[in-house]
Amino acid sequence: MAGYRLGNKISIGSGNTISGANDDYMMTAIGAYNTIQSGVENCIVGGSGSTIESGAKYSFVFGQSNTLSGSDGPIGTWVGGKDNDVDSAYSLVHGRNNVLSSGSDAVAIVGARNCTAYAGMDYGLITGYAHEVSGAYCLVAGDTNTISDGDNSAMFGYENTALLSTVIIGGHGNTAGVTGEAPRGLSSMAMGVDGVARFCGGHTMGGGKFSAVGDAQSTRSIIKVQTTDDTATTLLCGSGSQNHLPILANDSAIMFKAQIVARETGTDDNCAAYELLGALDRNASAATTALLGSVTKVVIHEDTAGWDVNATADTTNGSLDVKVTGAVGENVNWVCMLDFTEVVG
Repeated sequence: MAGYRLGNKISIGSGNTISGANDDYMMTAIGAYNTIQSGVENCIVGGSGSTIESGAKYSFVFGQSNTLSGSDGPIGTWVGGKDNDVDSAYSLVHGRNNVLSSGSDAVAIVGARNCTAYAGMDYGLITGYAHEVSGAYCLVAGDTNTISDGDNSAMFGYENTALLSTVIIGGHGNTAGVTGEAPRGLSSMAMGVDGVARFCGGHTMGGGKFSAVGDAQSTRSIIKVQTTDDTATTLLCGSGSQNHLPILANDSAIMFKAQIVARETGTDDNCAAYELLGALDRNASAATTALLGSVTKVVIHEDTAGWDVNATADTTNGSLDVKVTGAVGENVNWVCMLDFTEVVG
C-alpha cells in the first residue's frame, strides 16, 4: 500500500511561506509566519517566525525566530528555542540567542544562551551562558568561558580562557597557555581562581589575584630527560618537540621544590633519588633571573656515585634550570616532580 500523500508543501497555521518545493521532497510549516526557502529538502519548521534557508536537508526547526542557514548545507540538524542562528550539519541547538557557525559539525548546544561556536568546533558540547568556542572535541559549561584554539579541551566555571589544546579548566578567571609562547600551557590544568597555567602538562591552582591573573598561585609539573653520558643535561616540561623550560613570569619570585628520581634502563637496576629546594627571582627581563640564596640538596639514595643533580637560574630563557648528570654508557631515565609557589608584582 502506498498510503496517503498530502502534498509536498504543507502549511498548518497562518502566514507561513514555502517556496519552490520539488515534488520529490516534502516541506512542512506549522504555526505562524515561518519560512522555508527554495532548495530545501524534506524539512519541518514549527512555531513562529523561524526560517529554513536554501541548502538545508532533513532538518527540524521549532520555537521562535530561529534560523537554519543553508550556506554550509546542514543535514540532520535540530533547532529549538528562540533567536538561534545555526549553520551546521548533524547538530542540536536548544536555548536562546546561540550561534553555531558555518564550518562546524556535529555540535550540541543545549540549555544555553548567548553562546557562539565558531568554525572548527566539531563534535563538542556547550551548555551555560555566553561561551565562545573555537576547537574540536570540547566540553564547555558554566558562564562566559572562552576557548580560542583549544581542541580536546574541557572547561567549567566562570570567565576562564583556553589558549591551547588539551586543557582542563575549572573555577573562576583562569587561563591555560601563554600568548605566542606555545607549547607553554599545552595539556595543562588550571583550577581555583585567577591562575595561569604556564607549563606544558602542569597543574596550576590560582589563589585569587592581587591585581593581575596569575600573580598568586602554585603549579605542579613533571619535567624529565634521558641521559646516556656524564654531561649535565636539563630537565624539560612536555615531551618530544613539545617541550620547554619552566619559565618564570616577569616581575616574579618563586620558591621551588624538585623531587627527582632516576633509574638506569636495562638489567643493572641502578637508582637514585634527590630533593632540591630553593627560590628564584625574575625582574623585567630574562637576564635578571637569579637564585635567591643557595639551593639545598638532599641525596636520598644513590647507587652510582657519579650521578648528580643541581639547579641554577637560566638568564637566557628566564627560567629555572634543573640539570642531571648520569654516566657514560648508562641509559638513565630522570623524572622530577617540580612544585612552584609563585608571586608576581
